[in-house]
Amino acid sequence: MEPLYVSDSIPQLVSDVSDLKSTLGDFVSSQPKPTDYASAVVAQLPQSTSSKPVNNVNIRKEVKQASEEQIRSNNLIIYQVAYNKMNPMRASDCAKEYFGSCGVALFHLERDKIVDAQYLSVSPDQTTCNIKVMMTNPMVVRSLLSVTRQLKTTESDTFCDKQFDFTRTFVSKDRTKSEQEQHRKLILDLKLKISEDPSIRWVIKFGRIQSGGKFQ
Repeated sequence: MEPLYVSDSIPQLVSDVSDLKSTLGDFVSSQPKPTDYASAVVAQLPQSTSSKPVNNVNIRKEVKQASEEQIRSNNLIIYQVAYNKMNPMRASDCAKEYFGSCGVALFHLERDKIVDAQYLSVSPDQTTCNIKVMMTNPMVVRSLLSVTRQLKTTESDTFCDKQFDFTRTFVSKDRTKSEQEQHRKLILDLKLKISEDPSIRWVIKFGRIQSGGKFQ
């Protein structure tokens, strides 16, 4: 047997490698292309016919409104509270006196939840005032607002050691300007309903005018 030299095998190796590359190239080209899933998903998304730029003014307005509503949710307003121009007291003391004297049990119990208060307005004759009362949290406010109707039937008649009719007062949430306008329209609608059919006890409930039944 004749000896095999490396130099004799090189041409054969080169030929074999070339054939292998050609075979692999034919195999790869015959395979289907991989799916571009990301492009497929994007293609199926609805295409917007028009792109509206983000209105930064509206965003700031919405954020401001949300912040204001959050702050106001801790407050309630007491209307038509007795005011003594000869011996005025701090608004917070006046609010605490009201809570303790109005005859509604829950107001008396939540008296210590008053954080602060301020006078919103005083009547021209300086006999009554409106007070904003800041409570510890919105849950306390909601609880108090749920029993305000009891003020209409309270038997308490003394405020700061003087005769006072608590049934003439009322308590409401601290409304934003937008909410105040909506409430004003509701009051006008309520008055209209009463004038159209005074035999029905019309009430504002869940932001709408509803029938509370006929008067007995």
